[in-house]
Amino acid sequence: MVEMLNSQKLPATWFKLVVLGLLIFSVGCRFGNLAHKVYWHDEVYTSLRITAHTRGELVSQAFTGRVLSPQDLQHYQQFAPHRTLLQSLQFLGQEDAQHPPLYFIVLRLWAQGWGHSIWVIRCLSVLMSLLMFPALYWLCQELFAEALTAWIAIALVAVSPLDLLFAQEAREYILWVVMILLSSAALLQALRLQTVTSWGLYALTLVLGLYTFLFTALVMLSHGLYVWLLEGCCWTQRWSAYLLAAVGASVAFVPWLFYVVTGLENIQRTTHWLSDRLSLGDLLHYWVLNASRIFIDGNVGLNNPWEWFLVLAVIGMEGYALLVLGRHAPPQTSLFVFTLIGVSAIALVVPDLLGGGQRSIITRYLFPIFLGLQLSVAFLISHLCTTNPLRGKRWGEAVFFALIVAGVISCGLATQAETWWNKSVSADNPAIAQILNQANHPLLISDAYGINPGNLISLSYQLHPHVLLLLLPEVSSKPMIPALPRGVQEIFLLNLPAPFRTQLATQYQRRLTPVIGDLWQLSP
Repeated sequence: MVEMLNSQKLPATWFKLVVLGLLIFSVGCRFGNLAHKVYWHDEVYTSLRITAHTRGELVSQAFTGRVLSPQDLQHYQQFAPHRTLLQSLQFLGQEDAQHPPLYFIVLRLWAQGWGHSIWVIRCLSVLMSLLMFPALYWLCQELFAEALTAWIAIALVAVSPLDLLFAQEAREYILWVVMILLSSAALLQALRLQTVTSWGLYALTLVLGLYTFLFTALVMLSHGLYVWLLEGCCWTQRWSAYLLAAVGASVAFVPWLFYVVTGLENIQRTTHWLSDRLSLGDLLHYWVLNASRIFIDGNVGLNNPWEWFLVLAVIGMEGYALLVLGRHAPPQTSLFVFTLIGVSAIALVVPDLLGGGQRSIITRYLFPIFLGLQLSVAFLISHLCTTNPLRGKRWGEAVFFALIVAGVISCGLATQAETWWNKSVSADNPAIAQILNQANHPLLISDAYGINPGNLISLSYQLHPHVLLLLLPEVSSKPMIPALPRGVQEIFLLNLPAPFRTQLATQYQRRLTPVIGDLWQLSP
């Protein structure tokens, strides 16, 4: 088998060319089919925020019982001359303070310059995702102090289907990944150089991370635990420098923390679903599935033995990689990876196990864990390829190429698909839109409950102009049997409570027929 290293123990030229080819493939996948994937519920709220509209405004103006067209809902995704950046920040803080403003500020400026089409909005996330590669290389150089592991890590991340999905999404999470990588590399550099400039750079990356996503606090905590253990649990100069940087970053975050504290009740209301209890079996199912999606993803749900075999093989490899990292990497290297993984894992898993909830299965919260696993697997392959026995080298190269093939296939499938598991509550929208678009004089009835406003705007991107929308106030608090407009022939209901569906069917002497997901039809 061809060697990954040349005679100087550096990555061979052919191997570098392979990695560069994978990077080109990765860029192509990130831009591929970018405008044709479902612009899902959360992305709708991204556009709502940057254009300085609010959910309250949307509900009070659109969900009144009037008949609207899909284009009428698009108004809440577009810029208006009198709506300023300051209003965007104010509305974001009032309605969505759990999402700090950095990404939204950058995206608003980007969209004002280039337009607010789906392609343009998502393009910024793609460009941000490309910053992962230099940041990852820097981190690997600081962590492993050798080039081969860095090149392997870049190759694995380039074809990671999970990273691809979030790189194509108009949300802040791919920027958060970049900030995790940058802050981690900056910390290791500061520990090595011990200069005011290096610690100042680390503090800056923490500030940017906190203003990107609140869970940067967990990353900062993992960094603190790492430094404390590295210094032998003693108050040293490096521990003092870390504390100063962390406290400085926290103080710089106080302006947004004000919105978080004052809006805590609203945050709890909009994220209450995270406390919905799942069985231990369901938690294990999603933990295994999420951990495998770093390297292989066919948009499946573990419904047959073959899928279980592939997923468990990946989980077994990740577990073995952590074992090899702990046994063969320098102690400070393995300690960093273990604290990066461990703090987030404990903070998310323990509350779910003790008090019930599903925080630990939400993919976007788990990126510190995913990055730790990717670093571990990169080290495993590098370690196998640099051991003396020929069998170790062959195993390392076999694992590498198996993961690359799995990643390339997964990325190819995800790029071509119109919807994928990460579209969550909007995953059925393409099928729903096709049914409504093919219907004869269709009317869709829904209300302002929960996810409906955002999901209906998501659906509106795919509906034809002839589809009419009858949007009601939340029917559970304000029951309202609407009068049907003249001329409609096929009537559909989307995500309405069962008692209200029954009332409608009785009122208009029709029968209820389930169609797909939460879509029902009132059939004659």
